[in-house]
Amino acid sequence: MTTSPISDDRGRAGSDLALIILLAAVTAIGPFSMHALSPALPEIASGFDVSAAAAQLMLSLSLVSMAVATLIWGPVSDRLGRRPVLIAGLILAVAGSVMAAIAPDLIVAVIGRLLQAAGGAAGMVLARAVAQDVFGSERSAGVIGQITAVMVVAPMLAPAVAGVVVEYGGWRGVFWMTAMISALLVIWSRVSMPETAPAGGGGRGLGDMLRGFVRIGGRRAFWRYAGYASFGLSSFYYFVAIAPYVMRDAFGQGPAAYGFYLGIIYDSAQKGLTP
Repeated sequence: MTTSPISDDRGRAGSDLALIILLAAVTAIGPFSMHALSPALPEIASGFDVSAAAAQLMLSLSLVSMAVATLIWGPVSDRLGRRPVLIAGLILAVAGSVMAAIAPDLIVAVIGRLLQAAGGAAGMVLARAVAQDVFGSERSAGVIGQITAVMVVAPMLAPAVAGVVVEYGGWRGVFWMTAMISALLVIWSRVSMPETAPAGGGGRGLGDMLRGFVRIGGRRAFWRYAGYASFGLSSFYYFVAIAPYVMRDAFGQGPAAYGFYLGIIYDSAQKGLTP
């Protein structure tokens, strides 16, 4: 029995769509967990009896964790493979989420959030790498565009969902929620994610990575774009860090209301921050 070309094309299209949906999902967990934290910040400060500035370390330090992890996951996956590194990153996100959820004090909660952020960054990095491996330089541009759209939508939804969770289940519920989502992504990736890394790791090592950093650092265009994004994002995250306290203390609004309004604001801010 032979298979028609049309059936093959439809099967390939269905397989490609399933992979794109998975890549979008693993990409979304990083920004989702980041922005789900914001409605919980006042409750975290109250729960641990610390200042607002201390509670905000969970946000500010996790940005550093995500930035550093972003530089590491790609080169590691070139050597060890996309699939195992992605799964390891998602498992790290699960572990960090659980640690933060059961933390007895702020220090443990911050460490858990750092691990969660580092693990979530794996999906953001490796989804693009897998897209380039599978779809090539031409088709991957469109696929990465679709994945990026999910990165815009996830932070819009995260505060609204997390606000309701905090309102009715407390701030620890936010981390249990992200732990469950990350665990589901681990299972999904183990079942459906193919290994796509080039054989032999593409010939790239630590030295190649460092030389690439030096070349990029020598380009003025890089610093212009990086500066634009950095100053824009820093002002936005400053707003995200203080807004839940303003909503609570000045306007008497709870986490659910704050999360709803932040989702609306985020849409406008994201458009303004896009170069």
